[in-house]
Amino acid sequence: MGGKTRKMGIDILSDVPWGTHFCQFYQTKEDLIDILVPYFKAGLENNEFCMWITSEPLSEKEAKKAMREALPDFDRYLKRGQIEIIPHEEWYLEKGSFNIQRVLSGWIDKLDQALAQGYDGLRLTGNTFWLEERDWRNFTEYEEKVNNVIGKYKMMAICSYSLDKCGASEVIDVVSNHQFALIRKEVKWELIESSDLKQAEEEIERVLHRLKERYAELSCLYEIDKISRKEGVTIEESLKEVAQLMPPAWQYPEITGSCITYEDKKYKTRKFKETKWMQRANIIVSNKKAGLVEVCYLEKKPKIDEGPFVEEERNLINAISERLGQTIERKRAEEEIKSSREQLRNLAAHLQSVREEERKLIAREIHDELGQSLTALKMDLYWLDKRMPIDQRPLLKKTKSMSRLIDKTIRRIKKISAELRPGLLDYLGLPAAIEWEGKELQNRTEIKCEVNIDSEDIILEQDHSTAFFRIFQEVLTNAARHAKATRIKVSLKEKAGKLELRVRDNGKGITEKQISDPKSFGLIGMRERAQFLGGEVKIRGVQDKGTTIIATIPLPKIGKA
Repeated sequence: MGGKTRKMGIDILSDVPWGTHFCQFYQTKEDLIDILVPYFKAGLENNEFCMWITSEPLSEKEAKKAMREALPDFDRYLKRGQIEIIPHEEWYLEKGSFNIQRVLSGWIDKLDQALAQGYDGLRLTGNTFWLEERDWRNFTEYEEKVNNVIGKYKMMAICSYSLDKCGASEVIDVVSNHQFALIRKEVKWELIESSDLKQAEEEIERVLHRLKERYAELSCLYEIDKISRKEGVTIEESLKEVAQLMPPAWQYPEITGSCITYEDKKYKTRKFKETKWMQRANIIVSNKKAGLVEVCYLEKKPKIDEGPFVEEERNLINAISERLGQTIERKRAEEEIKSSREQLRNLAAHLQSVREEERKLIAREIHDELGQSLTALKMDLYWLDKRMPIDQRPLLKKTKSMSRLIDKTIRRIKKISAELRPGLLDYLGLPAAIEWEGKELQNRTEIKCEVNIDSEDIILEQDHSTAFFRIFQEVLTNAARHAKATRIKVSLKEKAGKLELRVRDNGKGITEKQISDPKSFGLIGMRERAQFLGGEVKIRGVQDKGTTIIATIPLPKIGKA
């Protein structure tokens, strides 16, 4: 409808005729206030009936507050009914659903009432934030009908759309059903005419394409970063993975091949080959060239920044080569540390083995040589005692005293020999040795020790038996010295192809600080023994309730008796 123009109240817009139907794209409630408050202020001051249909993020209450701040006598207009501010549920979703004809008829009825009351026409707005994806097609049809009929009436309308809820196709739908659109760029509002729709559509597509490319590049770098942080992955495995990740990050992934060269080995994709269209970047490790990253196109493409490659792809290949240099450096350090730890563990195991052999030898020498000599000496004393004249009482008394001393020394020799290397461990195996050690603890302390062994016929290689027995000894020593326990429960059993030793006491409970203390050499030794055998030691303490230690090793059994 032509005729007299109306003041819009919006700085960027000049006066417009009745029948104007445009849209606003917003991101915040401040964006809505910035356009809609002056829009309605102009309408109220120019004898127009106004309707404001609200939705998130701007409520009915907030809309009224904003109007009062801009128009001091706003309540006078509100009281006389010149403006209605209604939540969307009461207008668009009356009876719980959106009905095109009902809403269109509603606007016409409101216009008729306004004209009958002497107003010049109807000024309205509706916020579409409430729209769900399933309602979009229906509402687009409604907007198309509004755009086709609004020019016949004394009406003007702003439809507000949240940019956060609109993709490229939705933006195009909205702009095509309005005469023009308002959108904020940085701090200024700008006008997009419907005639610019094609240009806007193309620009949106270009922006989306660029965003897609940047997303692919960032995804590539993110995945490379994840690979570099994986533990237990070799340099070779990392480079293989990275080579496969690269092509999708370039403009034309379907004709892109990639190759990483390191230490005279090439890790490449199936499509990689030398072509006229190549991009390269050196891998630098410790300030020296260590390898090369290459990308190829299999077909000719338009020349851009660097042949067919854009500037961002040069930045990407440089970033990848830099990340690979850092990854290789990190992996080298990890492998050196791992190798060093393995060497130290092997050395420690070797020293333990040598120590055990020495202890075994010393125990045998003490038991056999000293034990036999003392036994012979006792027999000689016995022979002498039987032949001593009865009247030689002092000499008889002395021989008996010497005999008792020899018995005591023999017992002490047996104890020292057993502490150095329990004979039970060599002759009867681990279960018997653990039972004996538990009884020994109970005999020399006031700690009650219960030992439960599920299987008596566990037979292990000597190194495994010795290591496991030493772990058990260390556990009992810690419990006796530090735990202040009165009871210890021990269980030894086979479980899922592993041998499990579980020791639980009722002492004061070990703390996390004690568990992780680098000076807790006993705990460190237990863990090292178990790890060398492919097992582990778990330690858990509960204050005033005790400590539980679980040692497990794989069970490379020689066989069962």
